[in-house]
Amino acid sequence: MKKLTKGQIKSLEKLFPKGDCLLSQEECTVFGGDSSGLFALPEAVARPNNEEELVELMRFAQKEQIAVYPRASASNTVGATVPILGGIVVSTTKLDKIIEIDENDFIARAESGVITGILQKEAEKKGLFYPPDPASRDISTIGGNIATCAGGMRAIKYGVTRDYVLGMRVVLAGGKILELGGRCHKDVVGFDLMRLFVGSAGNLGIFSELTVKLLAKPQETATVLVGFSHLEEALKASQKVLLQGITPRAMEFFDAQTIDALKKAGDDIFQNAQAALFIQIDATRENRENELMLIKKVLKNFSCLFIEEAQEEKEKYFWNVRSHISQAAFELAPNKLGMDIVVPRGKIAQAVNAFKLIAEKHSLNIMCFGHIGDGNIHVSVMYDKFNTAENEHAEEAKKEIFQHTLGLSGSISGEHGIGLQKLAFLDKQLGKNEREYMQAVKDLFDPLGILNAGKGW
Repeated sequence: MKKLTKGQIKSLEKLFPKGDCLLSQEECTVFGGDSSGLFALPEAVARPNNEEELVELMRFAQKEQIAVYPRASASNTVGATVPILGGIVVSTTKLDKIIEIDENDFIARAESGVITGILQKEAEKKGLFYPPDPASRDISTIGGNIATCAGGMRAIKYGVTRDYVLGMRVVLAGGKILELGGRCHKDVVGFDLMRLFVGSAGNLGIFSELTVKLLAKPQETATVLVGFSHLEEALKASQKVLLQGITPRAMEFFDAQTIDALKKAGDDIFQNAQAALFIQIDATRENRENELMLIKKVLKNFSCLFIEEAQEEKEKYFWNVRSHISQAAFELAPNKLGMDIVVPRGKIAQAVNAFKLIAEKHSLNIMCFGHIGDGNIHVSVMYDKFNTAENEHAEEAKKEIFQHTLGLSGSISGEHGIGLQKLAFLDKQLGKNEREYMQAVKDLFDPLGILNAGKGW
């Protein structure tokens, strides 16, 4: 992609009101990175206030063959929004209106820049519930979540973001608007083009408006915190709970390194445990008590160090501790290579044990925690990037973790996507034919390759 000319810059300034076209290096620097720590300086930043402005921008970018990088809150951890070839970053954060929440149709319509946590709270005011619950919900947007098909802790019971997308308006390269789906909860007319855009990470178009499915808000929740001496015992106990026919709202595991990091950060709820489970349920009041009794009955067959039940404020505190893990990790080392690998549910213990051997081999702290119900393990390699030897060992450990994951019929990403961080490993998981067809889809919607250019296809 070519650098912006003076004429193109003037045209861009005419398209956007004052303050919504950023050109100085200082202003653009803010929009060059994301939570991955990767960075590239864009040549300009555009902040559309409505769909019409977004359409005009995409017409201009297509005509001038300028790379365009969609960006919302940039909470992703893989460099998915980093403008690797310069061009224009398109910030969608001003598309922040909730258009409608309908308790009769059980849907919400919102512009793509609405914060997910805000949408959840507004739905709850009407007794409704938007289940997808990524850890970044208080800063990430509904459009960003759909662009990455965000997962989260409730996926074990409620599924991931794609399961709640009913409709969307997408602005394509060249400014054409594609309206897909609607407010119906079922629709099998024609190809399901909407599914192509869910998880497409800004490679096919930019969302302007989205319609999502809502559920009735559950009456009650409760969480059980369980401590163990060994991770293998914790994982066996979790499997036994699931085999009772109980589908928890969330089920999370924590290894010894994760517990150590949380303790060092001041979150000391794990006593002397070397592994732990969080099991959360939601149900009617009567069913909640029955499920709690069954869970505790199952757990008593295992060598648990403690079983602690929490509701209301104490329960909120427990889950706040869970949300602190990403920050607490830096108590172990100044830098992190974070991975969100997935393995078949029955191979979680095998995977974690292999990662521990990799940690020993490279003399590194490697934290493992995550979502038991769908095999999604968050693996954090902790290191000091300014220590040459540690930096090299961390990169080698990352490769070995991916290789072992694929050897277990797993995936190198469960909810964070590929971005730049995993681009070099893409061919390890996807075959030549798959890549060719994905490129063909990309070429159909974005023939000049201006959308999120340099990100694989």
